[in-house]
Amino acid sequence: MEVAVSAVLDPDDFPRSYSAGRVWKLACFWRGSKPSRKPVLWLEAFPIAAGIPGSRRRQFLPKMLHEGQRGGQEPMSLLELRGVGYRAGETTILEDIDLTINAGEWVTIAGPSGSGKSTLVRIIASLLSRTSGELNFAGKSIDTYDPIAYRRRVSYSLQQPTLFGETVRDNLSFPYQIRQLPFDEQRAVAALDYVGLVASDLDKAVIDLSGGQRQRVALLRNVMIYPEALILDEVTAGLDAENKAFVWSMIRHFNSDDGITIIAITHDQSEIDAATRLVTLTDGRITGGTR
Repeated sequence: MEVAVSAVLDPDDFPRSYSAGRVWKLACFWRGSKPSRKPVLWLEAFPIAAGIPGSRRRQFLPKMLHEGQRGGQEPMSLLELRGVGYRAGETTILEDIDLTINAGEWVTIAGPSGSGKSTLVRIIASLLSRTSGELNFAGKSIDTYDPIAYRRRVSYSLQQPTLFGETVRDNLSFPYQIRQLPFDEQRAVAALDYVGLVASDLDKAVIDLSGGQRQRVALLRNVMIYPEALILDEVTAGLDAENKAFVWSMIRHFNSDDGITIIAITHDQSEIDAATRLVTLTDGRITGGTR
């Protein structure tokens, strides 16, 4: 299994108030080997990371392979839209959209309600067919990809988390089932630990999860096998401040440490202000942030 290692920390780095046991467990998961004197973990994949001095962090390669990636250099341009439009009957929803998104970028999409934001990302996610223009992914027209294979590489997360089946396990095992792969329960348990849940929650009924927990599980389902791009349609809407901060810390980890391209719709002004690249839509046209 390919692994991505972001840092190696000496146990003495950890605040005394934290449990070393959880650190060892995470080391086993990411490295796939027995714990050593200096356990390996993701800096943002564990709550104690924020307290680790930057001078004690040491970066390592390689990164984990993503769905569809087979090593080597990724194309700089991951998504290219040229003159993309969408009409519903006589109504124009999107018109003449030109947009390039590079691999590993975080693009925030903002604009008034009804400006076409959700329509745009649903087209990128292959959940809706454009009525004009060209859309390329990794240098090839989206029309040349098998839709199911494409949606494994470009994953879409809804505003309201949609969980199915009866348990958390049903959701986290789904990405493996559709690929006819054995469920990696160890990875699932480590992922739950990362988001503040425990191993026994694998068999917890989804109806017993809080709103914040449901969103965390929905996001984990999207990254049990990493996509190359993750589309987020207002995923923090309706969450309280604590859960919102936690979800965005997860997404920052996916982007900065794992190299997943993030395309995020938001109305939240604090998220807009923090955007590294902001694309603005007005009346179905891009009015800022294109290139």
